[in-house]
Amino acid sequence: MTSPEAQIVEFGGFSLDTGQRRLRDVDGKLIPLHSRAFDTLLYLLEHPGELLDKDTLMRAVWPNVIVEENNLNQAVSALRRALGEGHITTIPGRGYQFVTPVKRLTVIPETGPVKEPISGTDASQEPGLKPDTVSLVATGRTIARKPSHWLWAGATVFAVLLLAVVVGRWDRATPQRIEEQTITLADNPPNTTEQTPVAAAEPSIAVLPFADMSPNNDQAYFADGLAEELINQLVQIPGLLVIGRTSSFSFKGKNADLRTIGQTLGVNHILEGSVRKAGNQLRITAQLTDAQSGTHEWSQTYDRSFDDVFAIQTDIALKVADALRAEFSPEEAAVIIKAPTDSTEAYNLYLAAKADLERFGTENILMGIDKIDHALELDPEFVQGWVLKSSLYRRLPVFVPERAEEGRIVGEAAARRAIELAPESIETREVLGIMLTELGRWREAEAEFRKIPEAARLTSFSYSWQLFLTGHARMGIQGMQVDLQRDPLDLELWAFYISFLDTLGDTQGALETYRRGVALFPEWGFGRYHLVQTLLGSGDIERLPKLLENAAPITQLLLVLLESPGTAAEGLQALVDTGSYSTFEDRTYLAMWAAYLKRPDIALTLLAQLAREVPATAYMFWRPVFASVRRDDGFKTLVTETGHVAFWREYGWPDLCKPVGADDFECS
Repeated sequence: MTSPEAQIVEFGGFSLDTGQRRLRDVDGKLIPLHSRAFDTLLYLLEHPGELLDKDTLMRAVWPNVIVEENNLNQAVSALRRALGEGHITTIPGRGYQFVTPVKRLTVIPETGPVKEPISGTDASQEPGLKPDTVSLVATGRTIARKPSHWLWAGATVFAVLLLAVVVGRWDRATPQRIEEQTITLADNPPNTTEQTPVAAAEPSIAVLPFADMSPNNDQAYFADGLAEELINQLVQIPGLLVIGRTSSFSFKGKNADLRTIGQTLGVNHILEGSVRKAGNQLRITAQLTDAQSGTHEWSQTYDRSFDDVFAIQTDIALKVADALRAEFSPEEAAVIIKAPTDSTEAYNLYLAAKADLERFGTENILMGIDKIDHALELDPEFVQGWVLKSSLYRRLPVFVPERAEEGRIVGEAAARRAIELAPESIETREVLGIMLTELGRWREAEAEFRKIPEAARLTSFSYSWQLFLTGHARMGIQGMQVDLQRDPLDLELWAFYISFLDTLGDTQGALETYRRGVALFPEWGFGRYHLVQTLLGSGDIERLPKLLENAAPITQLLLVLLESPGTAAEGLQALVDTGSYSTFEDRTYLAMWAAYLKRPDIALTLLAQLAREVPATAYMFWRPVFASVRRDDGFKTLVTETGHVAFWREYGWPDLCKPVGADDFECS
C-alpha cells in the first residue's frame, strides 16, 4: 500500500515517517496511533484530494479480511482525535476525502542501525533529552518511548474499558470494544476452566445478526437492531438460555457452519434471518435451526409495512418459543408482546442511536445523543429510549471530557426517569444501579440493586461488578460466571474474570483463562493487562518480558527495573518524579510495580488519584499484588475517602477486611 521508498510526508504542521511508521506534531512530539488507523492515514495521504469510498479504504487497510464498516469508522475517528478536525472530510453516503495539502520528502537511509539513547543522568536535569525518553537514575539506562500499537489515540484505553465494560451489561449485551471484530473459532474457546461450551441440555438459542438485503445496503443498523431486540424479548422467557449480543454478533459476515456455531456457543438452536427495507415496506425472513442436526425447525417471511415492525418481532419471538416448547405465564407473555413505543419513527431513531452506541467514538456518541433526544421528543414515555439515553450520556466523560458533568447529571436523570415509567422493570433498576456504581456511590447503588429480586440480582454482571469493586469477589463471582455462559466470546468479560480468579487466589485458573482467551484472540491487550497483575502478585515475573513485548511504552521501562532488584525502588521513584508518565494507563502500571516493589506510599498515592478519576479502579485494591498495600495504614485512609468503609459498615465487611473493635478495621 505504501511506497517501498521511505518518505517523510508533511501536512498541516504534522510529519509522518513512512519507514519508521511514526507520526509527529509541529513540536516533534510523537502521536500514538493504533496500526489500522496509521494504515488508514497512509492510504489517505497517498490519495490527497481524492474521494475514496469506504469499500476501497477497507480493502486497502484490511486486505483479504472481511471486517465491518464500524472498524473503518473507528480508525477515522481515531485520526480525527489525533489530528483535529478539518483534515478528513466525510462525504455523506459516499466516503472520505483528505483535504489538507500534502508535501513529500525522500528519506536518505542511515548507514547503520539507529540506537536508542543511553544516559546515566536524570531526565529532568538533562537539557538535551527529548520528552519521549526518560532516564532511570538507578539503572543508568534510558529507553525511548515507543508508540503503543494497540492504544487509541486521544483516549485512555483502560479508563474507557473500565467504563465501557459495565455500560450496557444490564441488557446482557455489552458490545465488543476491540478494534477488529474478526473472531477466530478456536478448538477450545474461553469458558470455565473446567470445560468448553457444548450444546446445552436445556432449551438454548443464539440470535445471529440479520443480513441487510436492502437495495442500498443502508439498513444494517435496523437489521442488527431487530436481532438485538429479539434477543431482549427471548431473554424474558423463563428457562431459556439466550446468548448475548457480543458472542452472537461475532459471527457477522462469516460463513461458519451453524453446527459449529452452536457447539462454540453452547446452544442447541440458532435463529438467523434477513431484512429488506425499501421506504416504508419491510420484508423480514426468520429461520430457526437445530444446531445439533442442522435441520430447519421453523421459518417464515413477513411482507409488511414498517408500521407492523412490533407485530413482526413479537410473532417471531412467540413462534420461536413455541418451537422450543417454552412455557411462560400470561404476565411474562405480556412483557414479550408489549410494544416498546407507540411511535415507529421514535423506534427507528432508537435503533439508529443504539447502533451509534455500539460503534463507539466521539462522533458516534454525539450522533446517538441527537437521535435519542429526538426519539424521546416523539414519545416521552419510551422507557427503553430513556435507558439508552442514560447509556449514551454516560459516555460523555470519556469521549467529550468538557461535557463530563453534563454526562453524569443527564445520564443519572435519564435512568431515574426510566424507573419512574417502569418501576417494576429489572432493566431500569440495573441501569441506575450500575451508573451509581460507576460514580463510586456504593451505598446508593446497593440500595438500588436490592430492589431487584435476589435470583435476578445475584446472577447479573452489573451487581457482580458492584460486589467486586466493594471487595466481595467471593459473592460476586456467581454473576460473572452466569454472564460468561450467556456471552462466552466476550473477551472484555473474560479479562475481568482473570481478575476475579486472581483475587480469590486461583492463580492457575487466571493463567488458564488467559491461555484460552489469547488462543481465540492473539492481540488480547486487555487480557494481557489483567494477567500482568496476576504474574506480579504470584511473583512469576519471568513471563513478563514476553507478555509485554507490544504493550504500553512504560512497561519496557518497568521491566528494566526488574533487572536490578537492589535499586529498583529508587528507579521507580525516578520514573514517578519525572511526571512524564501521567496517563491513566501509565499510572496503573506504576501502581502495580510500586506494590510489587513494596513501595505502598507510591502505590497508595497513585491508587487515590486513579480512584478519584475512575471509581471502578477499586477493582485493583483487591488483587494479590496489592496485599502489602492493604496492610498499610494509608489503605485505611484511602478506602475511607472512597466511601468503602461507610458501605461496609452498612452492608457487611469484604473478603479481605474485618472490623477491629468498634472503630477500627484491618485488611490483609
